[in-house]
Amino acid sequence: MWDTIHVISGTLNARGGRELVTLAFIRFFVEHRLGARIILYTKDEPDPLITHTFPFEFVNVLRDVSFKPLGVFYAKRLWHGVPYIRLIQNTLSLMSIKSLTINLNADSIPIPAHICYVHFPYFSVGEDTSLRAKLRKELHLWTLRLCRFIFVNSSFTRRVLCYTTPDICAKTIILHPPLPIEPMSYNDFLKSVEKKRNMVLTVSRFSREKKLETILDIAKEVNDSEFVIVGTLVDSEYYEYLRNYIEREHIHNVRLRPNASFEELHSLRMQSKVYLHPMPYEHFGISIIEAMASGCVPIVHKSGGPWYDILEQKEMWGYAYSSVNEATMKIEMLLNDLDHYLKKASLALKRSRAFMYGKIQGEIA
Repeated sequence: MWDTIHVISGTLNARGGRELVTLAFIRFFVEHRLGARIILYTKDEPDPLITHTFPFEFVNVLRDVSFKPLGVFYAKRLWHGVPYIRLIQNTLSLMSIKSLTINLNADSIPIPAHICYVHFPYFSVGEDTSLRAKLRKELHLWTLRLCRFIFVNSSFTRRVLCYTTPDICAKTIILHPPLPIEPMSYNDFLKSVEKKRNMVLTVSRFSREKKLETILDIAKEVNDSEFVIVGTLVDSEYYEYLRNYIEREHIHNVRLRPNASFEELHSLRMQSKVYLHPMPYEHFGISIIEAMASGCVPIVHKSGGPWYDILEQKEMWGYAYSSVNEATMKIEMLLNDLDHYLKKASLALKRSRAFMYGKIQGEIA
């Protein structure tokens, strides 16, 4: 067995699927008592105020982990030649017979490892045809070809990766990010219904690729409802664009909540009946599963991981849409018919259990 397990990650100072994958791998190695020293390499020092918002079972295992900086070369000068070569040399030196190296951000940090995780192959699908982009793509592919196993977060991501890079498809395995909260029991769900309002929740970064303006177009058509968009403020110009759009169009049923606390987010999930995810071709979407575990019925764009992996291309556990009118109709159906909402929400709650850590650790093993 291994003496040391080297885990390469981008950061723990966010709360998304990437960070959950990192914590899940570390938790697996700690709980199975492999006896190896675990070293986590990140580009910045983990912030306790952020990491403590994860469930105790995930954060607690960090006590058994040593932290090391990934390196200034990654953070500032990854593509500037010689410094990157030094980083590669340092990483290759970790890959001894008695150590295991895992790169959990192989789509953004192209350094070799025994096991790689790809959240989405941005390097293969971009429209940039410059020499720099071509070299970056080849570097990523070289890294992935050296990996013994490649994990991806969804069947959608696997399909894209296999299409662009068919020679690594045979060693590519689907491993969804784990659900970080405990799904409600059915009895607790029934008790929570009295707190539910005609609220439609969205959790997302405030950045342009998330297509949050679609929510504003839908909200204009849905009467007697409240739409709440919660997320990290990444792009302040885009956030101001949304605010101005709301004022200009006199949309009175939309609230924007940038950088809301974990406690506020939990409260909003418990009050909401519907979770709306507008981003087309989302890679997976852990926030969708969190909402389902809190009694929300998901309505997702009919594409990407939410449609292929979470709903499995059927509308048993939620709904999918291709147009604003279609989304509007399905939201109104859930908000105006309590019996229908209860039926779909209970099915969504049941579905969320398929993504719990206990289900997923078998895939890691």
